[in-house]
Amino acid sequence: MPAFTYAYGRYPGARWRTVRLTCVGSDPAQPVSSLQFSPEMGGNLFGLEVEGIEYLVAGPPVQGQPRLLGTPILYPSPNRVRNARFTFDGHTFEFEPNEGTNFLHGLVLRAPWECAEPVSDAQG
Repeated sequence: MPAFTYAYGRYPGARWRTVRLTCVGSDPAQPVSSLQFSPEMGGNLFGLEVEGIEYLVAGPPVQGQPRLLGTPILYPSPNRVRNARFTFDGHTFEFEPNEGTNFLHGLVLRAPWECAEPVSDAQG
């Protein structure tokens, strides 16, 4: 089972607290996999590298707005919900409007998360 390391830091330009998890194989020559996210920005993912290939590269703040960075978790909805309500599988869901009469994106984007020390076991 691969080992992992983790480190806390700050995102350059935005100063958000970040966590970087790195999976290290038993062979030092083997490429590593890692991810970087910010708990205080709703778990926003800023970097993803798998076996040495970067799939998500963290960049500078977009147009001076660091909130536009990364891949945020947009739970419970990924976009606008017209009139802040929708029906799915016979159930109606209603939200507090936050963009005129609509509900925009998710609640967790603006909610700080807590991050516990990571652990692994035989299953991962």
